Amino acid sequence: MDNGRYSNLPTPAFARARKAFESMRAAEVLRERQRREADRSADEATAGGRSAARSGGRA
Repeated sequence: MDNGRYSNLPTPAFARARKAFESMRAAEVLRERQRREADRSADEATAGGRSAARSGGRA
């Protein structure tokens, strides 16, 4: 499906899908970061940060 010199321009549907995917990915990254932050603060609260060092060093 080659439409000549316009072949590198995204279609509106593709642009919408990419925008939706990027916002979904950004939300996923944010949730992951918040989860890691919560894990770290819980580790520091329960064991003074020592359990984080034992469980892979995510401190």
